[in-house]
Amino acid sequence: MLAAALLAAAPALASRPPKAEELLGWVLDQPDIGYEGRTMITEWFGKQARAEEVEVYHASGNRVRREFLAPDGRVRRVIVTDGDREQVYLPRAHKIFAGDAARVYEKVMPSDQERQLLLANYDLIAGGPKSIAGRACWTLEFKPKFPGKPSQKLWIDQRTRTILENKRFLPGGAFAAMSRFVDFEPRRRLDDSLFELSDSSATVLHPKNLEPQFLSLDELAKATGRKANLPDSLPGGFQFESADYMKVGRNVVRQARYTDGLAIVSIFVTDKPVRLPKQGTTVVYNTSGPTELRLSASGKVLNWRRGRESYTAVSDVSRRLLLAISASLK
Repeated sequence: MLAAALLAAAPALASRPPKAEELLGWVLDQPDIGYEGRTMITEWFGKQARAEEVEVYHASGNRVRREFLAPDGRVRRVIVTDGDREQVYLPRAHKIFAGDAARVYEKVMPSDQERQLLLANYDLIAGGPKSIAGRACWTLEFKPKFPGKPSQKLWIDQRTRTILENKRFLPGGAFAAMSRFVDFEPRRRLDDSLFELSDSSATVLHPKNLEPQFLSLDELAKATGRKANLPDSLPGGFQFESADYMKVGRNVVRQARYTDGLAIVSIFVTDKPVRLPKQGTTVVYNTSGPTELRLSASGKVLNWRRGRESYTAVSDVSRRLLLAISASLK
């Protein structure tokens, strides 16, 4: 077994962690190795929580299969990707949705600039050793330098450098989301059939215009025929990352994404107001893979009018910071 070989070949584990920036390098350059395991993904929305178990198979070539399980153990959906193409299989509906994976599309912000932005906005703290799924890990914490932002903590396998746990905390320290391996086993080789979807009765669909775009603000204006009048930066250390748009009936919804290297603020511009609850906030969520640095979870939504256009800001920063961001755009 590969695990036994690694144990025999590896030197004794150090008792003190590497420097925080070295661990960050491990996180941003995840190893292309084979492994399988089971993760538990949990998201908190105030007093409510949503949990889901996922069987994960990762093979060299960055081929990944994720099986999302119902409470009774049956497979509710399967996602298979090689980093370029992605397929989502719904067994009960006998449907396969196929298309490009999001990572195919290049971001506007270079990765080295995003890394420097992260270091400018967060203090990195290395720690450990800790144990996850019976494996020794180092920890890496991201503490925001600017108040009102979420924080994050990662547990990184000392031998494989794989992220085995990822916890995100809302401003104030409450849990937002967690992804944790409860079982993890390195594998020298996984069966190629795991990364092929086979259901002769399934309908294969190729949805159009659903892939994310990573446009500059000038490209967004050319594509939509309208200038968004959005800045290059927002309060709290957020810098413009990329833009996108979608058509809803006859209306065009424009989106600008801003990042501080870890957290995201999305600004949507529409012609018609977006309906919100009386409190002006609601819950949005997005479940990411267990090895993603970002782990978006519950967030806040705020909207306002500027002239004839309606603006909606979405993020999991504090309401106070979101209000400061909205004020800078009015």
